[in-house]
Amino acid sequence: MRHLIFLIIISFLLIATGCSKTKTEYWANGNKKSELKYSNSKMNGLCKWWYEGGIMQMECNYKDDKLEGRSVRWNSNGSKQREDNYSNNLLNGKSIIFYENGVKLSEQNFKNDTLDGLTKEWFKNGHIKISGAYKKGYFDGKWIYTDINGLKAGEGNFINGTGDQTGFYPNGRISRIIHYEKNKKNGLEIWLNISGDTVKKIVYDLPKPSPLSLRVFDVVGRKVAILNSGVVDAGTHREVFDAGNLASGIYFVKIEAGMLTQTRKLFQKENMI
Repeated sequence: MRHLIFLIIISFLLIATGCSKTKTEYWANGNKKSELKYSNSKMNGLCKWWYEGGIMQMECNYKDDKLEGRSVRWNSNGSKQREDNYSNNLLNGKSIIFYENGVKLSEQNFKNDTLDGLTKEWFKNGHIKISGAYKKGYFDGKWIYTDINGLKAGEGNFINGTGDQTGFYPNGRISRIIHYEKNKKNGLEIWLNISGDTVKKIVYDLPKPSPLSLRVFDVVGRKVAILNSGVVDAGTHREVFDAGNLASGIYFVKIEAGMLTQTRKLFQKENMI
């Protein structure tokens, strides 16, 4: 009877050993290259990789060949490169990327591999660069953009990826306004001079050659300028328009090109947008 029990135990251990194992590889210099854990012929558990010099390169957890839980990568100098969180092989939760000096480059949140939640970016000196949020992959809510010296360089206001991004000069005047639709630039970009009282240029993109009408109107609908008219090639176009000789008030620029029709406000009283 004891002999039978002993055989059963040995058989169980052999089966367990056959189902779970650790596969280790080495560099030519003898340093460990990787240590991968398997169960039932699939990667399961904590797996590790090293650079040839012996510095840790990556550490992550697997469940049935799929990433699960925390994953960390390091640079060859030993500094942390990035840290992610996975669920069922998809990014879920916080994802952080670092500069080589250890300062955070970005911090974002994911839900099933899609950006969702707060997002931040930093300059290498540690100053905040961008602060905003995503909702199901789209820009959402208020975004703040800051220059390397800590001055406000712009802001954006979005709903489901649609809205306006406004840039500022160091003096606080508006430098440009860019419209977005579903996270992509759409229609007219308005660029102003550093005084904020003159339009330097109006920028727009056309995906294909199109008949174009680009006109400026005052607040009562009177046409005050034609910036372009006729068939225009595909690509990015810049129209110069000096509004310095216009009286104070509100003006609008309207573009009509193929399927694109858009009207944007240019100026209002006291030369502010």
